[in-house]
Amino acid sequence: MPASRATGRTIVTCPVCGMSAHGEYDDAPPQVVDEEQITPELYAAYVAAKRDGGRPEVWREMLGASLGLVGTGRGTRVFDVGAGDGGFLQLARDEFGCEVFGNETSAAAVRLAEERHAVQLELGDLGTLRHRDEFDIVTMWCVLAHVPNGDHLLADALTMLRPGGCLVLQTPHRTFADKAALGVAKATDGRVTKVSDRRLPTHHRILHTPASMELQLTRLGYTDVVATPKARYSLSSELYLYFAGLRGRALKAGSRVMDQFVDRGLAPRIVLDVTARKPV
Repeated sequence: MPASRATGRTIVTCPVCGMSAHGEYDDAPPQVVDEEQITPELYAAYVAAKRDGGRPEVWREMLGASLGLVGTGRGTRVFDVGAGDGGFLQLARDEFGCEVFGNETSAAAVRLAEERHAVQLELGDLGTLRHRDEFDIVTMWCVLAHVPNGDHLLADALTMLRPGGCLVLQTPHRTFADKAALGVAKATDGRVTKVSDRRLPTHHRILHTPASMELQLTRLGYTDVVATPKARYSLSSELYLYFAGLRGRALKAGSRVMDQFVDRGLAPRIVLDVTARKPV
C-alpha cells in the first residue's frame, strides 16, 4: 500500500486474515502520563465526547455473558485494562457485586476514577504491575488498538487471569468500508486517503477482523475465542463527521442521519466484541 500523501503513514494488510495496521512498528511500552501533560479537566472533556447511549447496556450485556462463562457470582474479581474514569468498574461493582480492579497510564484518569466513582486504579502499564492468576475476568474497552504491541498486552492479560478465566474486549473492526477506502488509497497512489487516515490515525494502530483476532489470541494460548462484529460507535456522530471534514449545516444534518443509522443498526459494524478463555 502506498504511503498517505497527507500523513506519510503506510498501512499494511494481511492477505490471510484481512487485518490492517500501521506499517511502522513500535515496540516501546506505553508510558505513564502525568497531570502536567494531560490534566483532569482535559481527560474529563475526552470522556464527555464519548457516545453514552448504549454503552452501559453493552457493559451489562458483555459482563453478564462473561459471568456465565466463568461460573462465578457476587465477588467475581474483575480487572479493567485502561479503565478510564472507572465508569465500567462502578457498574460491575454496584450492579453485579464484583470485586473491581483496574489500571491506567494517565494520572488524570486515576484521579477522575476516584473522584467520580470511588474506584481506585493502579497507575502504570499492565506489564509492570506483576499480577498473576488473580482475576476471573479481564476487560479491555477499545484499548488493544492503542498500544504499541498487542501481543504483549494480551499475553499480560492471560497471565493475570486465573485458569478458566475470561478475557472480554472491544476493538475496532476492519469493515467493507475500510476495504473500499484502502482500495481507493491504493488506486490513487496515496492521494485520496481521508477515510483510511481517519480510521488508522496515530492513536489507532490496527483494525482487526474476526479471523485475525482468533489467530492472535489462539497463538498466545487462549481458547474458545468468539469475535462478533457490531455497529457500535464510541464517539458522537457529530464528532466523527467533524474529524471527517464536515462543518456547519452539513455537519449538523449529517450527524442526524448518522445517528439514525447507528440507532437502527444499519451503520457499518466498526467494532468487534471478543471473548476468550484461559485454559483450565
